[in-house]
Amino acid sequence: MKGLDLLAATASLLVNWRMDFNIDGSALNDRVDEFEFVTPKTDSGLRHMTITRLETETARSINNESFRGWRISDETRSSGPTSASTRIGYYLDPQTAGFGYVSANAQWPNSDFTVTAKHECEQFTSFNTIGNPDCRHDLDDYINGENLVGHDIVTWYSVSDQFTPQAEDFPAISAREIGFKIVPFDWTAQSTFAPMPEDADLVSGVQE
Repeated sequence: MKGLDLLAATASLLVNWRMDFNIDGSALNDRVDEFEFVTPKTDSGLRHMTITRLETETARSINNESFRGWRISDETRSSGPTSASTRIGYYLDPQTAGFGYVSANAQWPNSDFTVTAKHECEQFTSFNTIGNPDCRHDLDDYINGENLVGHDIVTWYSVSDQFTPQAEDFPAISAREIGFKIVPFDWTAQSTFAPMPEDADLVSGVQE
């Protein structure tokens, strides 16, 4: 187009969260489990749920085909109003993620969820040595096979997005929203919508 200069650019955004839960007041008995829902080869109409505990420092990636997610919970089971017992915690479901960040300079940006043993010196995903030269530099250095069982654990979650400016973004780019959700998991031994034992007769329609 004569007399008009067009300039297009694409930006990749990467945001990281460092989370130290300490569920139920204790820092030394939290655990992280990975949930997956896998379709068996013999029956595509069913999905089997698998739960794998992450016992050593590790970095994991999203798998949309198996609906992979992670639960951070307390190791100690707590009994509810029924005979059932639960590990109270939170579930991180990343299924809203649709863009994968790729880095040629480090490995940690290519993962979505990382679990490490807590060290006060490990505060940031990168450039951690700026505040303290004796600390490890980035999240790649934090993952060195430490055992997580019985230790205070830290979870790191990354969310990425890609932004391509549009004509309506001129002369200023509008605000971008990026984030994730964690939901309470197993806080009660049964559904909060289930009737209490003393209300069972009313629900069934039986009256004395």
